[in-house]
Amino acid sequence: MRYRMILCAALLGGVTISIALAPAFAAPITSAVPFAFRDNAGPVNFLGQGSGDEFSFGVHSVSPNANAGTTATAANTVMGEEISPLPDQRSTGRPGVFGVDRSFVAGSNQHAPWEVTVTNEDDTRVVATPDRRDAPLMGFVDSLSISGPATEPTISWDPPAGASPDFYQYELWDVDEEKVLTGSTGVPVFLGEATEVTAPGETIEVGRDYAVRVFASKSGESPDTLESRSSNWLEWTAQEGEAEGRVLALETGSPASVTQVVDTPADPFNLMFDYLFDTLTGELSVSLDGERVGRPLALGDTSQEDYYRSVIEIEREALLGRNDVALGFTLDGEPGSRVLIDNVSFAGMPIPNGDFSGGLEGWTASGPGTVSIASVPEPRTLFLLCVGLVALGLQYLRRNAFPEHPGHGLSEPREAFARC
Repeated sequence: MRYRMILCAALLGGVTISIALAPAFAAPITSAVPFAFRDNAGPVNFLGQGSGDEFSFGVHSVSPNANAGTTATAANTVMGEEISPLPDQRSTGRPGVFGVDRSFVAGSNQHAPWEVTVTNEDDTRVVATPDRRDAPLMGFVDSLSISGPATEPTISWDPPAGASPDFYQYELWDVDEEKVLTGSTGVPVFLGEATEVTAPGETIEVGRDYAVRVFASKSGESPDTLESRSSNWLEWTAQEGEAEGRVLALETGSPASVTQVVDTPADPFNLMFDYLFDTLTGELSVSLDGERVGRPLALGDTSQEDYYRSVIEIEREALLGRNDVALGFTLDGEPGSRVLIDNVSFAGMPIPNGDFSGGLEGWTASGPGTVSIASVPEPRTLFLLCVGLVALGLQYLRRNAFPEHPGHGLSEPREAFARC
């Protein structure tokens, strides 16, 4: 709960941070910015933060802050309620924030304006929070997903169903250390209207667990105020894609598709698979029950040498706990575009023949494109092949570097050495 207060302060223009000790005399209050917004938080995450529809209000950017002895109270004259003192956020490193969270109840007078009084000895400032009794509920971003190289993945999503957020923000977390990797705690990275971002280089290591939190927000009375927002998480393990034995191959003359009927878990889950584009062209889409999930995958101008892993969060209620749902992969694009797919699974629950060791058993191919099973050389086979190629190369170089002398059985360098 307290963490949400931190986030709002960062969103609304940052928080004044002071590490100075309280001065010997009171300084006049120069800043106290009110806030109030509806906060729709996603499922319980690795930090133990709960989910729910919340109402957050208070003041941020207070100067002098709580470290300098400033205190705050809040009063709702409509309800006749007073909060004294209004809690500060020094324990979380934000002494310029005072506020609380409580459950949101549509139309309730508890979301009417609050008068917040900020006091530093004899100096006082009173500000009023915006009226949020009619604040709309912001839905979660859809199809939050990870794709691309393990150490620099692309994070992407679709807008919330039926909503048009004014802007997005995100945070990237190291789950093992419970540490934020983008900016600082409570300061989400502002993305504007962008719906994808690439994780900063040198922040992610293969084998470690990470989480991304994406915020979708609606501005209030001005661009720097907040009326409503949502946030949800995707957790994953940074892993390189891999493939062994047999893989699915889709090749356009467009499109090329495969589907399998599956049962989905009752709780939100991650759909995972490994993929490799053999060509620079082509776009791979994934669907459940005929609805696209995740953003379509494509390479662009950079060729792909190794398999990548894609992780797609499935949270749509209509797709959870279902029997006989069609899981589909479709490649579209220029003729001859080709992609390889392997290790299809729901995290924690295998998909029948998701590794294609049984060929296309359980999968149904369709479309004018080509759907086939390709073989991936075993590691030992690759090793022996490499050794053979190296041996042939050395033999070729030796023959060309030491041509035989016309009158002798020795190479020219040996003959020259014999004459010395």
